[in-house]
Amino acid sequence: WTIRMKYFKSSPENITEAQLEQLEEIQFLFEFHTKKKHYDQLVELDDRFHDIIYAASNSRMLTHVLVDFHHYVQRVRRGSLSNEERAENCILEHNAIVEALKQRDGDKAEELAHQHISSTIRNISSKGIESFFEQDKKNEI
Repeated sequence: WTIRMKYFKSSPENITEAQLEQLEEIQFLFEFHTKKKHYDQLVELDDRFHDIIYAASNSRMLTHVLVDFHHYVQRVRRGSLSNEERAENCILEHNAIVEALKQRDGDKAEELAHQHISSTIRNISSKGIESFFEQDKKNEI
């Protein structure tokens, strides 16, 4: 997680206005799809959100590692984001991160990213990670 935090700290220095606009658009779509309970769309939008922030760090090697990791845990993230309360909290957390990025406040972005990841971990832990894999098995049948 330490590597991820460094991304959020360095991204405000490098993020472009176009990337900030993309993040805001993703947040708008995230809210829409949360209301419609389009959970697969939320995972895709969450991927795009994180990919943009990783790209703003300007480190190809670390971006590659984190994108791979982010996709590796996709099954668990899908289960986490299919919880309406977690999805709504994710919107608030992402909005706060975007605001810190717009303010070019790396320390605040890093702090908010840590809170976001901690909230995700708490959500997964409260349900038990096995439940996310069981849900996938049911959907495969």
